[in-house]
Amino acid sequence: MNAITHNYRMPAEWERHRRCWMAFPWKPEIWGKGLLKQVQHDIALIARTIAQYEPVVMLVHPEAEHDADKIVDKNENITLKQFVVSDCWTRDTCPTFVNKPDSGLAAVIWGFNVWGELQKYRTYYGEDRSLAKNLAEHLGLPVVRSWHVMEGGAVHVDGAGTILTTKSVVEHRLPGMSLEDVGQELCTLLRGTKVIWLPGCPSEKMTHGHVDGIACFAKPGQVIAEVTADTSDPEYLDMQDNLEQLKNAVDARGQALDLTVLQRPALRNEWGEEFCSSYVNFYIANGAVIMPGFGEEHADAVAKAKLEQVFSPERKIEQIPIKHLAKGGGGIHCVTQQEPID
Repeated sequence: MNAITHNYRMPAEWERHRRCWMAFPWKPEIWGKGLLKQVQHDIALIARTIAQYEPVVMLVHPEAEHDADKIVDKNENITLKQFVVSDCWTRDTCPTFVNKPDSGLAAVIWGFNVWGELQKYRTYYGEDRSLAKNLAEHLGLPVVRSWHVMEGGAVHVDGAGTILTTKSVVEHRLPGMSLEDVGQELCTLLRGTKVIWLPGCPSEKMTHGHVDGIACFAKPGQVIAEVTADTSDPEYLDMQDNLEQLKNAVDARGQALDLTVLQRPALRNEWGEEFCSSYVNFYIANGAVIMPGFGEEHADAVAKAKLEQVFSPERKIEQIPIKHLAKGGGGIHCVTQQEPID
């Protein structure tokens, strides 16, 4: 199968959504009993906020249904759906939805090996290895299968042919595989014509440099990237390298990128290296951007103001606290998966 014959396209995140897919975390062996309840409340808050702008479907494991019923405020825009699921990272474990005119949606199924750590986390995330396939079957969608290991959080698209991803993810998931071969498959699956390869972040131990914690498209030709002013941060040099690459990159149209830079808050010494303190890890909903806040008043306000400059007046910026979720190494974008309109 190639891009000419299947002709599906991954829409940009700012294109219209039918709904957002999320999942309810429920395993204390993953989160620890003390943190789990707090993370569940973070997830519920994200769902409530998104539901102001588009429908949310929350996948809930049968063993977690009682807790989800108490914590998630069901309404006409939030539906709880019983499904076998391990954890909340639907950006990576749900399908990546693609579409084409007159044919509707299809589901891209990546080879998911638990962020390159299958042997380490097989027991915790075993059910999620089949989640994308099971959900696609449940929805009756045709499947576009990738034989490469990848996750939804590892790619970002502008919907016009440009794909943004990182070398560090590929090197950790697919050792020995050429970037040319991986890039060709990404273009085939997502209908791209140009891949911008960022160095990524090999020092980041959770995902090894998912692009959705580094940089993302905000509009055609416009990218938001994150850096840190803290030279002691182990990711400081990686982030500088990524920014330099973006400054020199062109998109599928051959045009230089318009860059907006956000400063990461200095929280990692307090919360540990696994803490996801990325303002870039936001979700673009219908009519809004749902972004994280970390309780750092000045840094939160500056980041919000910058996103308002980029997205207003078309979208309202909703900033919500997610410190407990971020402790698990991910953010708002990591726990959401948009389903576009056909």
